[in-house]
Amino acid sequence: MKEVLLGGVFADNARIQKPDKHHLRYQILGDPTEACLEVVARKGKIDVEAEVEKTPRVKELPFDSSRKMMTVIQSSDGTHRFNTYTKGAPNCVVDKCTSYLCDGKIQPITQEIKDKIMRANDGYAKDDLRVLAVAGRNLDQKIMDDLDLATIDTVGRDLTFLGLTVMMDSPIKS
Repeated sequence: MKEVLLGGVFADNARIQKPDKHHLRYQILGDPTEACLEVVARKGKIDVEAEVEKTPRVKELPFDSSRKMMTVIQSSDGTHRFNTYTKGAPNCVVDKCTSYLCDGKIQPITQEIKDKIMRANDGYAKDDLRVLAVAGRNLDQKIMDDLDLATIDTVGRDLTFLGLTVMMDSPIKS
């Protein structure tokens, strides 16, 4: 679970601003869907500020409508299992996965596991829930040393599926 929460936080461009003398409520800075990833990480006891400070983002491959994913590369301090995190449409992310994290171990992913993930996704979507998949990957040192080599083609493949994040996508009441 921790890896899914970390992946959601790292591959998140929104931030939540705590109340202060100018704002009496928490403020979302950025996309509300991405802010949900931070909220759930905080509820899961992730110290978001400490994690982001400890392993800052060094490159982003932004979301685009054809890929339906975004990927971030984090500096590696050796405390996290992955140095790259991807989030996006479950079918697109799962399609790029060659393994999955199960009980703390990376296992080869089979078509049966991919089908199981997509059935779960379809069930959530049928209930009008918003679903994002999260995956991780470790880049080899050559790419980490020369981030110009970190392209969609070199980074966006051979992913390890970490999990699905599911959230209510309800209309905002005024």
